[in-house]
Amino acid sequence: MRKIFFALVALFAIVSFSTNAQGQNLNYDNYFTKERLRIDLVFAGDAREQSIFLDALQKEGEWSGSKTNLNDNFNYGEYRYEVYTKTGEKIFSQGFSTLFQEWRTTAESKTTPRAFTGSYRIPFPKEPVTVKFFEREKSNGKFELLYSLNIDPADKMINREKENNFKVTSIL
Repeated sequence: MRKIFFALVALFAIVSFSTNAQGQNLNYDNYFTKERLRIDLVFAGDAREQSIFLDALQKEGEWSGSKTNLNDNFNYGEYRYEVYTKTGEKIFSQGFSTLFQEWRTTAESKTTPRAFTGSYRIPFPKEPVTVKFFEREKSNGKFELLYSLNIDPADKMINREKENNFKVTSIL
């Protein structure tokens, strides 16, 4: 029993080290500003087909995610998005699931197409990047490219309006 315990501890340590080591040599400040970029998308389709459409890009306040673990190596979720530099270096990734994906499993989705919105945040890039959205294939569990988007941080189509800064008054 003791040997099994130590074997499990060793295996856990190896897996943790390899998961944390991959993609963690990236320096946040080399690629991103202190702000974040919100990518608003529309997922549309039915049980058999789906499409993704860009709705809006919004520059927002300070990035609140990790500045050290930029690449998600756990592969959770039915979808994932990855951010690449012009040279093809992956500098950010994150997995996610959507209400649209759940809806696609319903009886309604076999006869009626629908659209669902979703917002996805990345650190605001200093240079132009490509953001790729992938869907997990049910047959083999691998991620297949679904949508690709080139983003230039200087693009005038990125909404740069400041967030509201309402005064908050405590009444109790």
